[in-house]
Amino acid sequence: MRRKLLYDLALSNWKTTIVSWIAFLMAGASFLFGLAFAFSLIPQASPINAAVGIISGISLFILGMFSILLTNNYQLIVSRLMLLWWTAYFFWHIFLFREGMEGAFLLFFAALSGLLFLLLPFVEGIFWHVGFFLVEGLLLLRRDHGHSTFLMMYQVGIAVFFGIYAWILDVSRRLLENRLYYDSVTGLFNRNYLLGILQQKKGFWLMIINVSNFKEFNDLFGYKLGDSILSQIALRLRSLETKYQNILLCHLHSDEFAIVGLQAWDRNLLSSLCEEIYVLLGEKPLSLRSLPPLRLHFHIGVSDRRDNLLGTADMAFRYAVSQGKLCALYEDKMYVAKSYEHNIRATLLLQDALDNDRIVPFFQPIVNLKTGKIEKYECLARIVDRGGRIYEPNFFLAIAQRNQLATAITRIMVKKCFDVFSKIDTEFSLNLSYQDLIDAETLVFIYSKLSSAPEVATRCIFEIVEETAIQDFRVVEEFITRVKEFGAKVALDDFGSGYSNFEYLVKLPFDYIKIDGILIERLPDDVRYQAVVTNIINFSRKIGSQTVAEFVSSEAIHEEIKKHDFNYGQGYYYGKPSQYPISSKDKYFS
Repeated sequence: MRRKLLYDLALSNWKTTIVSWIAFLMAGASFLFGLAFAFSLIPQASPINAAVGIISGISLFILGMFSILLTNNYQLIVSRLMLLWWTAYFFWHIFLFREGMEGAFLLFFAALSGLLFLLLPFVEGIFWHVGFFLVEGLLLLRRDHGHSTFLMMYQVGIAVFFGIYAWILDVSRRLLENRLYYDSVTGLFNRNYLLGILQQKKGFWLMIINVSNFKEFNDLFGYKLGDSILSQIALRLRSLETKYQNILLCHLHSDEFAIVGLQAWDRNLLSSLCEEIYVLLGEKPLSLRSLPPLRLHFHIGVSDRRDNLLGTADMAFRYAVSQGKLCALYEDKMYVAKSYEHNIRATLLLQDALDNDRIVPFFQPIVNLKTGKIEKYECLARIVDRGGRIYEPNFFLAIAQRNQLATAITRIMVKKCFDVFSKIDTEFSLNLSYQDLIDAETLVFIYSKLSSAPEVATRCIFEIVEETAIQDFRVVEEFITRVKEFGAKVALDDFGSGYSNFEYLVKLPFDYIKIDGILIERLPDDVRYQAVVTNIINFSRKIGSQTVAEFVSSEAIHEEIKKHDFNYGQGYYYGKPSQYPISSKDKYFS
């Protein structure tokens, strides 16, 4: 924070204004001295004195304008040009107007100051020139010339101006570097500095530390508390600098820190460092005002692949998250180029399908196990590309959800399936996700379709896909109540998968419960699965819901679900999804 205040102080508008006014005042003084020399108002003046005064006045005026109009980089360029001009001036000025040891000394000093100005950094070089102006002014004061006092004042004034100007530029440069390379909250190096280190190939390994759920802390408690958390994390990480040499700590952004190694470490040492970080950050809770102690959770990705440290460390971090691990060291199996290629292909395919009406409904039969006849069809989205190749949702649905296009696919499916089954007197089901139920445009579209086609609405079943946890039961309950007013029915899809919860069955009035294939496929030979399925069926019967067995792929499974008294069966044993729902209408399964 201190660096930020100094930086703002140095680079605020008043700084530019002061430098510019100093330049204008010096310009005016130089110009007036030049005119005084030109009109012989000062004793022993010469045309050269006049020319130097006038030219320097104009030059300083231009410099003042540049101080206002141009950036710091241009100011440095202009200042260098100005000082080089002054160096050249003093070469011939001293050579023509100085005699004896004084002239030789000033000539040597001017040459040395000009050379050092070219070789040294800007500020050091400019102070050599300041010293030169002061020395010349003092020597002139000793000379018995009528105009010595004026020249001395002139030279000392120039020295003071360039001294102030150099100091301000130096402070600005240093504090600008702080802004560019340091994080204002933690005081650690920032992402820009890390990228510079990696670009120069100075890093041997990189560790990315990501704090879980940090955004939620910021949103819930405010950014001041978030900054306090970051500062405490940085303070704890700094203890590593005293123990290990040749490491740099960085704060990349909000919830992400990094440690870069400037010398090679073996992987065992890197693993030990991960454990040490866990002790530093995870075991001892953070102390926060007005809140109970906070225990941090985080994931770490580490890479020693010097050709791509940042990319591979990020892959290792993502691998750690996906596997539920604290730390992961990069290995080639984590390389995700193929995954990126797939995502790009899927994105292009999906966009083309939406633009050119290539989202096509396919229909899979659902068999009544009492009668053995097909009674319903589940409508499944497919993409048919320009070459006629068919793509299933596992290729494009995740990309659609990531790009917020899944609800558009849902609306297309609702429209096309209502059109198909307005001509076929059969029940059909459509899949909806929780995201569909909270999307206002999709809900309005569904209700409009149900209202405009009441006969089709009574044969429509909405399957709520249990791919993610239901966050608000009221949303689902309101949807179920509304569609049932039109005569539609509702099913819970994939019950028995990762987010299953009997609370769904208790709180929400589903007409059908579709039991996931994970349970169905193992029914013939695993008594534990048989016991689980039996309990689900008994519970469903008590709450008045009918059951559908998914992924029925063989006669053995078909016979097993009949024994367990399922109401319906669905799977490849009865029929694969096809574009025409009437193709297997009369097929019978005993």
